[in-house]
Amino acid sequence: MTGGPPERSLTALLVAALVLIAGAFVGGTLLTQAISSQMEANASDIANNAAPSVRQLTLARTILTKIRILAERANNDCAKQDARFFADEIERTAGEAQDSVAAHLAAPVFPGEEALQQDLKKRMADLRSILTEYVGLLRAGQCETARELEEGDFSRAGARASVEFGNLVAFNAQQIKRLVQEIHDTRSRANAVALVLDLLAVTLASGAGLVLARLFRRNARLQVEYGRVQRERADELDAFAARVAHDVRSPLSAIQVSLHLLRRAPEEGK
Repeated sequence: MTGGPPERSLTALLVAALVLIAGAFVGGTLLTQAISSQMEANASDIANNAAPSVRQLTLARTILTKIRILAERANNDCAKQDARFFADEIERTAGEAQDSVAAHLAAPVFPGEEALQQDLKKRMADLRSILTEYVGLLRAGQCETARELEEGDFSRAGARASVEFGNLVAFNAQQIKRLVQEIHDTRSRANAVALVLDLLAVTLASGAGLVLARLFRRNARLQVEYGRVQRERADELDAFAARVAHDVRSPLSAIQVSLHLLRRAPEEGK
């Protein structure tokens, strides 16, 4: 016995469910890979851009504070000690600040950061020019002129550069906060989508199981029905064969009687 339209419908539903389960699995895998790539990119921006920039800018700002402290000591002790010592120390420390700024400028920039960097470059150029003049005055032993320069232009230039350092540190710290939030949001979305896909796969698997169970039950019923029909047909064939045998034997019996009578007739005539 062959399955009719209902069985074909159940088979089509089963195939569709299996295809959807496979699609959910593949989709979940691709989604996981895409989300992992996005999270890795954000983490890379933090590790290779924002965090090093904050570190280098903070270091440069600290060094700038050290330069201002050295300049104050130079003003106070210029007449008592060799001014060249302070000049050399300020010049060396300024080089360290410049190296930190250069390391920051070499890193990739975030959108909107370049304008802040241009402001920092301008402030640092002004500060270097004033520092060069200040160090020259110290080496020349012109302590009073050096003091006036330190308390005037140098102090103002250092304060403006410090503000630019602070702006860039705050900007990069904000980028770290944004990237961390994006990673958190991405992970939350990934978990939600994974849950939906898992529920979908479980639902489809359950549906496929029900369809399979129904098909198995239907097949079992068909097998039982098929056996019953076969037995009924066998019984009908047996009954038919018995009737045929009876019908065949009846004429043969009549023929045998007739032949017997015919054989006896000549004998009686004699």
